[in-house]
Amino acid sequence: YTVEPTNILELLPKFDDGLEISKLSIHKQFSSDWNWTQESFIHPTLPQFTFKLFGTPNKNDNATIEIQNIEVYQENESQPHQIIKTSAIPMITENYVAFKIEDFNFDGYKDISLMQFTALVNAQYIYWLFDPNTGDFVYNESFSEMITSPCEIDLENHFILSYWQWNAIDQ
Repeated sequence: YTVEPTNILELLPKFDDGLEISKLSIHKQFSSDWNWTQESFIHPTLPQFTFKLFGTPNKNDNATIEIQNIEVYQENESQPHQIIKTSAIPMITENYVAFKIEDFNFDGYKDISLMQFTALVNAQYIYWLFDPNTGDFVYNESFSEMITSPCEIDLENHFILSYWQWNAIDQ
């Protein structure tokens, strides 16, 4: 939520320090269960997939959501084809969830990733690669340990560039 400066200025003492106040962001407090849905085609020969993420408010702050389940549906299924159990606190805004659907291993099938956590400059993602033999998304430990965000994926040259900042000097 954003509070307009005029509302805040009325509450503050009057100072003439030359500083301009533009906006104040206040974390949204989540009070109930949360869910989010995204649809995608992961391969031209497969039906459309629907991904439903389910979470609850983080017990420590109620301003973030902890995702516990990802339900995976294939076109018009009433029951999930797969339920992925997880524990992640991704970045979530009103219009965005840090959940990606891309071909991370360059096999022609899109895979999924979910931000596990974020710090000031780094974000760690969890990766599940699509297995065309089973139709399931399979957790990939190597990708989850090595690929961080921001990352750039070059599908044409089969190249992934990932960044990690340790401190102000080391990256």
